[in-house]
Amino acid sequence: MRHILLVALLALSSSVACVKAVPPTDTGDPLISTPTSPTRPTTPTTPTTPTTPTTPTALAYNQDLKAVFQSDCVTCHGPSRADGHYRMTTYAQVMTAVRAGNASSTLVAVTAQNGNMYRYWSGSTATRQAKAAQVRSWVVTFNAQENR
Repeated sequence: MRHILLVALLALSSSVACVKAVPPTDTGDPLISTPTSPTRPTTPTTPTTPTTPTTPTALAYNQDLKAVFQSDCVTCHGPSRADGHYRMTTYAQVMTAVRAGNASSTLVAVTAQNGNMYRYWSGSTATRQAKAAQVRSWVVTFNAQENR
């Protein structure tokens, strides 16, 4: 009995090995065809645009700073009043307190958070900080340019 069981197992294993060893052929018949590996549905790929680092928009006196100075500074540093003998009505007047590209410029120092003119910026704390940063950036980064 053992012998018969052993022969049956050997026959079964060889037939399984033969089935695995011989791949089925494609006969063209859709019912009898070579199995294929499962495929994933293709999704159309959207071309991606490469991300480029954004450069800050250049700041200029006429386009960006003039309105800020008009609203917050000209009351005391304007045509009818020149506190500290300093006027800010025109670009040329503003530039008397600016050394383009220099963070130590008087205008940067007095409008910075610890400067004596900082408290006169209008708006919330965040707005005042943004205005001070804008003046500094205009002078230091963008060389106090008059126009873009």
